Amino acid sequence: MTNYIFLKKTVFFFCMIYILIISCSQSFPKKTSNIQDLLEVLKDLDEERGLRNGTWSFSLKSVKNEETIINHNADKSVIIASNMKVVTTAAALDVLGEDFTFQTFLEYDGDILSDGTLKGNIYIRGGGDPTLGSRRVKGSLNTNEIFDLWAKKIHDFGIRRITGSIIADADFFEENAVPSGWTWGDMGNYYGAAAFGLNLNDNMYRLTFKSAKDEGAPTSILKIDPQIPGLTVTSTVKTGKSTSGDNAYIYGSMYGNYQFIEGTIPSGIPEFSIRGAIPDVPKTTSILFYQKLSRNKITVSGEATTTRILRMQGKSVNDQRKIIYMHISPSLREIVYQTNLYSMNLYAEAIAKMIGKKVSSDGSTVGGVNAIRNHWYQKGIKNAGFFLKDGCGLSRSNATTTSQLTDILLYMSKQPVFGTFYNSLPVAGASGTMSPIARGTIAAGNLRAKTGSIERVKSYTGYFRSQSGELYAFSMVANDYEMASEILEEKIEKIMVTMAQLQ
Repeated sequence: MTNYIFLKKTVFFFCMIYILIISCSQSFPKKTSNIQDLLEVLKDLDEERGLRNGTWSFSLKSVKNEETIINHNADKSVIIASNMKVVTTAAALDVLGEDFTFQTFLEYDGDILSDGTLKGNIYIRGGGDPTLGSRRVKGSLNTNEIFDLWAKKIHDFGIRRITGSIIADADFFEENAVPSGWTWGDMGNYYGAAAFGLNLNDNMYRLTFKSAKDEGAPTSILKIDPQIPGLTVTSTVKTGKSTSGDNAYIYGSMYGNYQFIEGTIPSGIPEFSIRGAIPDVPKTTSILFYQKLSRNKITVSGEATTTRILRMQGKSVNDQRKIIYMHISPSLREIVYQTNLYSMNLYAEAIAKMIGKKVSSDGSTVGGVNAIRNHWYQKGIKNAGFFLKDGCGLSRSNATTTSQLTDILLYMSKQPVFGTFYNSLPVAGASGTMSPIARGTIAAGNLRAKTGSIERVKSYTGYFRSQSGELYAFSMVANDYEMASEILEEKIEKIMVTMAQLQ
């Protein structure tokens, strides 16, 4: 009897909860908006004092009928920052295909004697894979796992001793790996890592500091991982406020042996790490693999070097080699996903160079961006006002119109790879670089956009569905704004919410 009464009370309770939910949903209907409401929100931002001397561009188009809904300065060229990755990754999926993979080769020259002695060299020949040695992308191995695998392949091949050298071959892409439009303030930091023909561990190292308790006090460097032989680091990094975050910046050049670090890190943290760009990734790769072979009891009599260094020394490079092992990267589908979700500059640069290699056998930044620009021209995207200088958007010399960006989105919506492209864009309030945007609003879980941000530039390009389920493409870019980024983001978030409320 007691159980029966308890069951009746439980059923009554849940019935009341259900009635309450239904009544609330009827009392507070989902808010909707129309195009006029959106125009009013756009006007508010256009008249914002912080954009008086800047440029605000907005394009909204219907995916269903390709109709332009709103064109606000949408035909003016603007700096788009990492929205450039939309241009690059979309072209890559179209040109290379979503199942494309990069290849890296473990090779040797000379002869293998019966006692396991290789009278020759071991080569690591890169194929531009930006994910090599990184666990970021699904299906990839970290550096230690890669080197263990390679050492085993060499051992299984019957090699126990190497009389020659470990030579990294990064000639697949151009030797001058840094795009000409990148600034000195970016190149030493992890996000400014160059895309070489041979890449490793996101071309990044971690530098760990110990901060002091008092603001303004000096800090000390505890360790560098991985250790980069020959690299000299000078730091003037001070202790900042406990809530200041990472405000330390690394200055250094490609192939250089010296890096300078300045700025601040938070106070009271025993170990605080920042990420820097490895100056000479091919050389570092050869050194680290040399060390791995030694630990695995495979002796190497020669040195760890690269084809670039050998040429500088006036030595010839043997092209007659035999393959020990071919390493396959994860698919372009997975690489594009990470590129757009977390705005990976290195990945975008490698993808751009690979497009150039595919189209014209030119694995350079110039070859890549020319191929991308020509590809979009062939697909009906106007070239006027379309300026490309790199594949990722770090260069301030990149510029397109928001109308061109939405036209690319419209084109992609009709392609077989659309699902891959669409799913790579971060979701508002939920994933990647869009996770802090529009949380708890009607746009969350609906609107997808590639974000972009460099000094005085804020950009968002992507898709959303209206209340009726119709898919729209949009792009919005602010240049040379004079307000706090947080304030601009709030105003942009309001635009996103209003778009998601469209009927």
